[in-house]
Amino acid sequence: MASGDYRIVERNLRAAMGCFARSTHLGEAVELPGLQLVYSAISHAVFNSAMLTEPVLGIGDLRRRLDRAQDFFRRRQQAWSLWLCEDWIEPDLRAAAINLIQDFHLTFSSNPPGMFAPELRAPQHALPTLEMVPIRDITARMDFCHVMSKAFEGPFAVLLEAYQDAAFWNADFAGWIGYRDGQAIATACTVTDNTSIGVYAVATVPAEQGKGYGETMVRHAVEAARAHSGLQASVLQSSVQGMPLYRRLGYRPVADFTIHISR
Repeated sequence: MASGDYRIVERNLRAAMGCFARSTHLGEAVELPGLQLVYSAISHAVFNSAMLTEPVLGIGDLRRRLDRAQDFFRRRQQAWSLWLCEDWIEPDLRAAAINLIQDFHLTFSSNPPGMFAPELRAPQHALPTLEMVPIRDITARMDFCHVMSKAFEGPFAVLLEAYQDAAFWNADFAGWIGYRDGQAIATACTVTDNTSIGVYAVATVPAEQGKGYGETMVRHAVEAARAHSGLQASVLQSSVQGMPLYRRLGYRPVADFTIHISR
């Protein structure tokens, strides 16, 4: 993958964010020139997203796109988030772009780097085993929300709103839960598009972190997606805590992302 070729990562993230349009029967995904807008009808900004889909031609162009995004969510009386792949913006425009984003009452949240691996490296040591269960029935969906809530300290009710509907879990968004002695302790999901397998929602309950379960989950989820799609390459957005694991698996940073949340 050539240096600066970020498109494979941001394309998969757009596919993943688009899935939240089917979290509720009121959800919708809209494509406008240079912009993808996803409304989930969930009262949490991260599930209502705006993403760029083309290079920014100048600050005026970015302002027009953000105006459209703000108007879209304002008409729905909904808080929203901007998932910005900074590689769409020329380096000499990025400082002005950040100032402009603040004018739209968007607050910086995080900057998870986009990472790419042509294939996963072989394990460096023996990994713990788990009973792997696909996320399909209501029990699995509830357990998924429980693990995510514990791992990321997120509100269980909001997660349930986003992930409980069976329609959310279809061929392009697949999830797995790892059980040990009947207890759900870890999760991983994949989103497959035409060129890559995206890895999302990698989580382990706090009491079991640091024991290798995250690597077990990622390897199982990627292999299941590879067997289904024939793809080898995979992508993800990493937290600071997850970076050592993902580098060990063979991922390297190729894209710069920042997330901004409406106030």
